Amino acid sequence: MNPLLLRWTTWHHRLKASGVLVKMYEDGSIYDSKLDSVKTSSDGTFRVSGSRNKIRTIDPKVNIYHKCNYNGLCSKKVSINIPKSSVVSGSSNNARNYDIGTMNLANSKQTVTVIGKLTCNGQPAKDVRIKLFEDGTIYDTKMDSIKTIADGTFRVSGSQRKIRKIDPKINIYHRCNHSGLCPKRVTIHVPKNAIGKGSKDAQLFDIGVLNLANRYPGEGTDCIH
Repeated sequence: MNPLLLRWTTWHHRLKASGVLVKMYEDGSIYDSKLDSVKTSSDGTFRVSGSRNKIRTIDPKVNIYHKCNYNGLCSKKVSINIPKSSVVSGSSNNARNYDIGTMNLANSKQTVTVIGKLTCNGQPAKDVRIKLFEDGTIYDTKMDSIKTIADGTFRVSGSQRKIRKIDPKINIYHRCNHSGLCPKRVTIHVPKNAIGKGSKDAQLFDIGVLNLANRYPGEGTDCIH
């Protein structure tokens, strides 16, 4: 038997979110198996626990269903995967408390700004398309799109409202030393410490001067962008 206990506090704006439905599942390859279901108490806290008789270590997660800042017909769902190191075997008396802290369900605004200069063979690279994305598991979300000006410089910025930290990147589409049908694409990931959250201003992430005549890791061509 693999028992697991979980504790958490949820917040809605600056008020504790009570009555929020929380379900614990074992994450299955075909379907999920529900282990527990509770609602948060008046102070926003909850405790879910569950166990399964399995040879392999279970892969637990919690789903949180809420309507914070949302008036749609269906609830929003937030899924949190629980590390397998928190799962123990044997009696439920041996189960560990896994405390995943406090979460603001209001989805605070996160912002990012990227600047830099592009060159091609030592000359400013003008009119190069640059797009800022949030790098998603299934698809990317575009936050901004610009072209470099005459001196090769650019500035892109964007924001997203998410519970988890966003994962921004820029894609650069160019034809420096390239005559193929589709432009080359260079991707640069933005470090998470350059992301501003809430009222905090985003730090400028400066990629410096990038010579597009060079080859870069992961560089390829992109016909649809």
